[in-house]
Amino acid sequence: MTREGILGAKDLPTQAVPVPEWGEGAVVNVRTLSAIEAESLKGIDDSGNFLGRFAVLVMCDDKGERLFTDEDADEVGKKNNNALRKVCDAAQALNGMGAEAQEEAVKN
Repeated sequence: MTREGILGAKDLPTQAVPVPEWGEGAVVNVRTLSAIEAESLKGIDDSGNFLGRFAVLVMCDDKGERLFTDEDADEVGKKNNNALRKVCDAAQALNGMGAEAQEEAVKN
């Protein structure tokens, strides 16, 4: 690979997640985080409102652009717990985070 090939690679896929709590047929996209964004998550569990903070970071449009800013985290955190868990669980799986991803990494 070349420098240009690596920097130009489209390596941040998105995934559609059904969220029926937000309406019939409601689907939201979640995105893969960059390495910098993933590193910024250190300590997010200790700050409170993990679901709201993580959800605003990963929810995106069809082009992978964020729907929310960091400042929206408290408002998003007030949404249905089950809906936010679906969004965050899907994003964690997409990003190789969480217990299942850690177990898989140990196997490899």
